[in-house]
Amino acid sequence: MSFKPELFEDEEGKKLPLANENELFILQRAKITFQCKTPDHALFKGKGRIYCTTQRIIFVAEKGITQNGCYFEAFEIPLVKMTDEKFNQPIFGACSISGLVAASGEFEGGGNFSWKITFANGGTGVVLPVFLRLMEKRKKKGMAVLCILF
Repeated sequence: MSFKPELFEDEEGKKLPLANENELFILQRAKITFQCKTPDHALFKGKGRIYCTTQRIIFVAEKGITQNGCYFEAFEIPLVKMTDEKFNQPIFGACSISGLVAASGEFEGGGNFSWKITFANGGTGVVLPVFLRLMEKRKKKGMAVLCILF
């Protein structure tokens, strides 16, 4: 996970994530509410877009803002470090996807971050099938590695 994924600006000034090696972008969804909580319970929130790729989910805020002494404009969740992911469909309120991601980089060894992506303007019908397929492929890939090791 990272608070500082590499971003670039398009000709309209919109910030977009830069692709990693061998990474494909699958979809993007605007009008998302995102929040994450650090292992020491600092909360970061924003509204913006998510990008689903073959390697990660990236949230990019519409506008960066300083929260808890840190400039927050984006957050990336590597699929291989994601655990306890689930789809939340409350009786009242918007649907969301949530989970945990292992700390890395400057936070490595510090526990897990909790995260939540809320679809206040709809969109789960498009994002959820892609998300579930990515999780299934990640788990199959993990099982293939385990089979090779044993």
